[in-house]
Amino acid sequence: MPLRERIADILTLQTHILQGYFSMAVTANFSGDSWKPLFLDEVQKGVTSNFSHNYRGASEELDFIGLENYTVCHMDTTIITTILQHPINGFFRCCTSNWINQRLDQIRGDRNILAHTAGNESDSELVQLAYGSLHNLRIFITAVATSRGCNISDDIRTDYVQTYQAKIKDLRLKIGNDSTEALRKKEIDHSTGVVTGGVKNTLHEAIRIVLSERNDKTLHASKLADIIYERKLYLRQDGGQAPSSQIRARCRDHPKLFEFIGGGNIRLK
Repeated sequence: MPLRERIADILTLQTHILQGYFSMAVTANFSGDSWKPLFLDEVQKGVTSNFSHNYRGASEELDFIGLENYTVCHMDTTIITTILQHPINGFFRCCTSNWINQRLDQIRGDRNILAHTAGNESDSELVQLAYGSLHNLRIFITAVATSRGCNISDDIRTDYVQTYQAKIKDLRLKIGNDSTEALRKKEIDHSTGVVTGGVKNTLHEAIRIVLSERNDKTLHASKLADIIYERKLYLRQDGGQAPSSQIRARCRDHPKLFEFIGGGNIRLK
């Protein structure tokens, strides 16, 4: 499987780990569904606060399906970490501890990991991103295992920890195997003269090559994208074509090499 898709798997596992913890904690601290009205109250107050963006998704989901049908399975990383940590005197502070909260901060930082990638990272960069996120999940699981607050029984806590430690280990192994396979494929491609994943050129170098061959040193971004792909001067990690939006973004990153002259055209200086 492409390494970028494995990062999506990490985000899914991240959500399941937090859903599992929240479910375990509210079961230990509340009777039945008595937590739901309190959760709704927190969300309603949250959407009018300075941190409304953290509550908006849960608010819209509650409006759509109703409180009666809302479950922990409808929660994402953003609302779970938010509801456990804020406000300081909130209804759900009994479900966490200072040690666990510190680990939640790290997970919050990872929840948008794909949004912070440009789409042309090398396999080694993606592996480091993946391993870093899995490490933060493992540290969170360790915090749950060693924290003796939150009224969660040792038996339930142990089952939770063992379940998700195994899932983290399994996903890390899959990422390692995918990385090895990607490296092997690149070695084969190199030996046969096939260039994949941007091995031969960086994107801005590919743009420079194409523009330098034209008399006016000018071409539209979409045409640049097509030529670069057809000539295999640069490919994304998944083997696909770099879109014109990525071409334009890369040219903006290199103003000493390229300039925009209107109509979507780019010229080599």
